[in-house]
Amino acid sequence: MLWLVIMAGHETSVHLLGNAMVTLCTHSEQLAKARAEDRWEDVVEEMLRFRSPVGNMFNRYALQDVTIDGVDIPAGAIVGWYGGVGRDPSHYPSADNFDIDHDHRDQLAFGRGPHFCLGAPLARLEGRTALSALFNRFPRLRLACDPAAIPYSPQFITCGPLALPMVLDPRG
Repeated sequence: MLWLVIMAGHETSVHLLGNAMVTLCTHSEQLAKARAEDRWEDVVEEMLRFRSPVGNMFNRYALQDVTIDGVDIPAGAIVGWYGGVGRDPSHYPSADNFDIDHDHRDQLAFGRGPHFCLGAPLARLEGRTALSALFNRFPRLRLACDPAAIPYSPQFITCGPLALPMVLDPRG
């Protein structure tokens, strides 16, 4: 239970915010739109789709024979569900583009059904509150290095920056 609280309640939120800061600083037109239209909720949903802070595989078991994307899966078979599922081009037009106007109705970053993340509402609230406060307080916030130089977590459970050098310039 302690691992769950630390991992799910902290590390994923940290990585969501870090990933969002890098992405927004490298997609200035999307950042401008989020600021101008107060679209922080859409920023969070798009970040969950575009670069989920969860990168591990969850095993699920088929309770009955089922066909998924043309593949027959017999009852009892193990089915892997990958946490970063938002890049399917058949579901998301321009899946490799960060665009807060994407349709997020079928968001799977928090799972589905009985395994849906209990902390999803809090994570979404934390994300939109923190990003709004940060980018409004520091309107000229920018990366202090090349995005390619940012070190990322070397694990497969969560994905995000280990360090994030930023220039905080409060002058608007």
